[in-house]
Amino acid sequence: MKNNEADDARKTETYKNKILTVPNVLSAFRLLLVPALAWLYLVRKDYSATAWVLLLSGATDIADGFIARRFGMGSDLGKALDPIADKLTQIVMLACLLTRFGNLLFPCVLLIVKEIVTGCMGIAVIRRTGKVLAAEWHGKLTTFLLYTLMIAHVVFYNIAPALSDTLIIICTAMMCFSFLLYMMRNIRALKSVGKKTEKKPERTVQAFER
Repeated sequence: MKNNEADDARKTETYKNKILTVPNVLSAFRLLLVPALAWLYLVRKDYSATAWVLLLSGATDIADGFIARRFGMGSDLGKALDPIADKLTQIVMLACLLTRFGNLLFPCVLLIVKEIVTGCMGIAVIRRTGKVLAAEWHGKLTTFLLYTLMIAHVVFYNIAPALSDTLIIICTAMMCFSFLLYMMRNIRALKSVGKKTEKKPERTVQAFER
């Protein structure tokens, strides 16, 4: 058991700073799918193909996370690249859907604000701590709900208003909840660094007095 844990730790350390890994390639592939989604929906108006590409994007998202965890192939680049691919996909697709579904305006704006704020705080955490914080369960659940919302509005072009509003309410509530939890996590991370830096001068003074 201990040997397995040691092997997993070695694998994690080996891939931590690597760029060319299977999960990173899958995340990069998802980024390439973003313009394809916009082109298929807005230019070609091929909603069936748009839905299939969205499903492919979601499948690669699940696959890269599974591979990273199962084979210890997680990397710092992957921790940043994976959410970037997710959020670009979501923002672009919601913006495309806005051309037909005006009630998606609020979740689209909320998503943009959420990602700008948490992104800036995440950068501050990286600069202060040197650590890239991974996505948490509530962020992953929000992503799942957003994909469900988007696919439903692509596949069911004449979706019932009641169903559309219900999906939007559920998704928006989860986004707000996740936003709050990420804000709290980032604030805690920044405060912990502040406490450490405050303690250092005290130790220096004590050492000098001795």
